[in-house]
Amino acid sequence: SASMTAPAIPSGYAACYATTTADTYISNVTFNSISTNSGANVANVETDNTGTVIAVDAGSSYTLSITTADASGTAYSHGIAAFIDWNRDGDFADADETVYTTTADVTVGTVSTTVNVPAGASEGDMMLRVVANEDASAPSSTATYSYGETEKYTVRVNPTFTYAWTATDGLDNAAIAQPTTSTTSTRTYTLTVSASNGC
Repeated sequence: SASMTAPAIPSGYAACYATTTADTYISNVTFNSISTNSGANVANVETDNTGTVIAVDAGSSYTLSITTADASGTAYSHGIAAFIDWNRDGDFADADETVYTTTADVTVGTVSTTVNVPAGASEGDMMLRVVANEDASAPSSTATYSYGETEKYTVRVNPTFTYAWTATDGLDNAAIAQPTTSTTSTRTYTLTVSASNGC
């Protein structure tokens, strides 16, 4: 049988991280009902949550919520942004890859948005990068900054499937997974399922 392994996240993304551990950090990211809690960041690295795989379908919409907290007890204002590399080309510079950004500073708490997965999104694994940055009200996907945190996750765009039934007599739709039939006699049908990734 054929294996359906998703292509891995591309490598070579430009750096994005805070240079200190004090103050603002990302305490929770929830996307498509997958919730990840985390504590204060580590300086000079992007928090690696790529073991968290969030599956989505091209052409669908999902809620993304980002919660920030403050390690020092004083809540500093900051900007928040989220980016997804929909075409898997190792950057966040293409159309629709900034999936959320504040335009003015916010305080600690939760922001939410609806993420629309482009119909033409590449299938397989790609990076979701979430940034909370005290130095920018609309954070960049590639920057080093003093206070805040950057986290990365795996988003997996599922392959799309096509369905072909033979024979088609009596089926209401021979191109869907579960058609209904008006046939009252015994009949043999064969279903061929093909994934857009060739499997």
